[in-house]
Amino acid sequence: MKKTTTAATTETKQVKISMNQVDGVKRHDMYKIDPRVITVQENWNPRQYFDAEKLEELKNSIIENGVQVPVRVKLQGDKIILLDGERRLRATLMAIEEGNDIQTIPAISERKTMKPTDMLLLALTTNTGENLTVMEEARAILKLTNWGMNVLDIAKKLGKTPATIYGRIKLMDADEEVIDALDAGEITQTEAKKIVSTSDGTKEDQKKKMKEIKVKKTIKKTSKKECVELLDECIEWLVELSKDQKLPQVDNLIQRITEVSDE
Repeated sequence: MKKTTTAATTETKQVKISMNQVDGVKRHDMYKIDPRVITVQENWNPRQYFDAEKLEELKNSIIENGVQVPVRVKLQGDKIILLDGERRLRATLMAIEEGNDIQTIPAISERKTMKPTDMLLLALTTNTGENLTVMEEARAILKLTNWGMNVLDIAKKLGKTPATIYGRIKLMDADEEVIDALDAGEITQTEAKKIVSTSDGTKEDQKKKMKEIKVKKTIKKTSKKECVELLDECIEWLVELSKDQKLPQVDNLIQRITEVSDE
């Protein structure tokens, strides 16, 4: 499935605006905001990839039904910063570019004093669209640890086990090719962790182990039924051979294959 490029800053119409000017009442009330004045901070969203086909589907849904789930924003200076809902914002802007008249979308304003850790946790826990990839979660979790959060607290906030969090962090030691294979679904998360944990610490060894796993996946596993059918064909061929040449060793081989096939 084709994917768009990595997440980048959404082009927005920069307008000096305060939340009091927006159609709303209180800080935590619902607002209606022009999507073109919402700013997306570069490299903030834990989501790095946006599926083009699913984004198109979301755009069509928004054209038909509007934005059903509010985005979450924060007022920072004279800018309205997006905290959660970049897929919805992107799809809305796509619809506007196609000539659809969308003046506002629903938004919830978070408190100005919200910490970066809380903002990132919000982005992780309020994901209402396409699920984040394992590596997108891993990068966000590593960022939280770099900001001083411990694994137990992160696990509690995200509703995951500490083992899962440690596993995500371990994946950050993976080679870029291993990460790409994981994101593409060519290898599983368990296989990726095994590659990292059993390698000798070099990227080349990780690539070698990944290739070995891929090769094993391409080998077709023969079912028991197929094996029995193949043995039966062998017996038929050997019987014909025995008729022509009367070889004792062929008769012995037929007997052995028959016993194996019967099992």
